[in-house]
Formats: sequence, structure tokens, C-alpha cells
Amino acid sequence: MKMKRIAAATAITAGLGLAGIGTASLAEAQPSAPLPDYHWCPGQFWDPGWGHNWDGGRCHDDFYFDGEPHDQGHWHGYGPWHP
Repeated sequence: MKMKRIAAATAITAGLGLAGIGTASLAEAQPSAPLPDYHWCPGQFWDPGWGHNWDGGRCHDDFYFDGEPHDQGHWHGYGPWHP
């Protein structure tokens, strides 16, 4: 009788442990908010966790304002210019 109790307790503990691991991996895989598209405009959602929005008043992509040429003189990214 004692052996059956130990086997049952072991099976229940192992099952709960595996269920907990599955739940933890699911929770870790879900991002808090979707990342922004390459293009962003005022009025669209911006999560501060994505980093600094370098200009909240104009439409822009990652490094340039809309309508500006993509050259060194209009670069708004961090670090040296790269095409």
C-alpha cells in the first residue's frame, strides 16, 4: 500500500511540474506589445519599452522624416551615418 502512495505522489508531482514548465514557456514567449512597423506617425501607439521615439511630432521611419532624401545630411539615427 505504501509503495502505491509513493508512486501516485511521484506521478502527480511530475505531472504538475511539467504543466508548470509548459505554462512558463508560454508566458515568456508572448511579447508585451507588438513592435512598431518600420514607419510611424503621430497618433499611432508607441510603447516606451521599444526605446526612444526620436520625434513624436512627424511621420518618420527609423532614421528619416517622410519626404526627406535618405542621405547623410538628413540622418537622424544614432552613431555615424550609414546608407
